[in-house]
Amino acid sequence: MEAQNYPYIRHQFSYPTMLDHWLSATNVSAKDFPKHRWATGLQPTPHALSQIPQGAIALVGIHKESADLLRQTLYGMSWPFAHTKFFDLGNVRKSNADFLIPLLKELMEGQIFPILVGSVPNFVYAQFQALLQIRDHISLSVIDERAGFQLDKRSSGPDDYLHKILHQRRESLFQLNMLGLQSHFVAPEVLNFLQQPGFDYLRLGEARDQPEQAEPLLRDADLLSVHLSALKRCEAPAQRQASPSGFFLEEACRLCRYAGYSDKLRGFALAGFDHSLSKAQQQATGQAAAQLLWYLVDGFQARVGDYPLTNKGLIEYIVDWKGHATTKLTFWKSSKSARWWLQVPANTSHKQARHRLIPCSYEDYKQSTQGELPDRLWQAISRFG
Repeated sequence: MEAQNYPYIRHQFSYPTMLDHWLSATNVSAKDFPKHRWATGLQPTPHALSQIPQGAIALVGIHKESADLLRQTLYGMSWPFAHTKFFDLGNVRKSNADFLIPLLKELMEGQIFPILVGSVPNFVYAQFQALLQIRDHISLSVIDERAGFQLDKRSSGPDDYLHKILHQRRESLFQLNMLGLQSHFVAPEVLNFLQQPGFDYLRLGEARDQPEQAEPLLRDADLLSVHLSALKRCEAPAQRQASPSGFFLEEACRLCRYAGYSDKLRGFALAGFDHSLSKAQQQATGQAAAQLLWYLVDGFQARVGDYPLTNKGLIEYIVDWKGHATTKLTFWKSSKSARWWLQVPANTSHKQARHRLIPCSYEDYKQSTQGELPDRLWQAISRFG
């Protein structure tokens, strides 16, 4: 990806930020893999963040065993990403949020795209808090079979990784999109809660039957978290909270590519490894995880820089809505990627300006020409008052 396509300003480090304080090297060696594989595409290990260029990708292991399991397969895969700078920064020395937040803030402030890999998904909170120190009003998308939070602020478990995000500084969570939820794992009151403005979800069946409807929810995200339990047990057997239902691997890979293709996405987290199972089960899960990352990076390299900070390169379509409170709707289509956005028909605050174009699909546009609009877009518009 060319640096000029990355829609943010490069942060200038006033001093070398040494990585040894945060990270230790992985034991998985690139020398153990054949030529022309992913391992040969790795950039030399940097000693300071200032040595990593804007627009690069940085792999960070949060839990060593999980990250090394992924590396053992990932580095043997093909590397057709000549224009992408990929760094393996190793594994963090500590996984608590207070330790992770400064590192992740430095990475994202330097316009470096962090990929975090671990077991228990509580590090998603650290990534959210790190980006929150850079900007307000964050959109988070999650691919998981369960909700990851409790409605009761006082009650949460180790896999309720969204609990703090939801209940602490709620105003900073601009939008939460959840994909792959399975009704038999989610309490009805939680699904009702997710129907209010600022939230959206696609059940597993909807996301599988209409993946094009999942794409706008992923394109809307500043951060994406993927839990391996979103996959069928047969696809990734060494996962926390495994169940026989879920996405097939190729379906989840498509979703990851959608996400990587979005210029708005600033970071990615993959969690849910269970290392108590057999070696064969863990290897199969490492292979599945590596494929998810491969397609994420495939989307990342294919970015075309049409994140709509301006209307340049967008084609305007106006839908006359006589008889409605909103008399017209303005849609924009990218001439580069053919993706669609709906413009919020209201003034927005400066902090919310980058959210004023809502990702949507061509089907949403066609539906609007018939005088209808999906509930998802009505709710998105209502966020702005």
